[in-house]
Amino acid sequence: MHITPYLPPTAEAMVRAWEKTGGPVVVVAFRRAESDTDACPNCGGTRGVYLYFMEPHWHDSPNPDGRVVSKYIEGDGRYHRGWYYTSRKETFPCPHCEKMPKRDKPYVRPPQAMIGRLAKVMGSKEQLDDQV
Repeated sequence: MHITPYLPPTAEAMVRAWEKTGGPVVVVAFRRAESDTDACPNCGGTRGVYLYFMEPHWHDSPNPDGRVVSKYIEGDGRYHRGWYYTSRKETFPCPHCEKMPKRDKPYVRPPQAMIGRLAKVMGSKEQLDDQV
């Protein structure tokens, strides 16, 4: 199951202001296993929400030199189908985690997709599960 988190008010205001410039904003969704019930339902346990503020001009291909992150947007009538280059990336605290009392905050565990990427670098998924 993929989750697109809801945003804190400061992020919503930044998104509205950025969209007036003509550039799209990409909210990073994450994959959450149905069995992972102790993770935050909004951020999956990362305690943050991540946004890419994209330049308003689309391109036919991703950024060739790789210095700037490119995101492909399918096109929705508002934005043209194509590659958009990132102007900046912002991280905001998860509003769901922020409003919970500290003692009630869920056990922080990276989403399954992140565990898979870490396993490639640090060892097997089972070894990581034992450490988390």
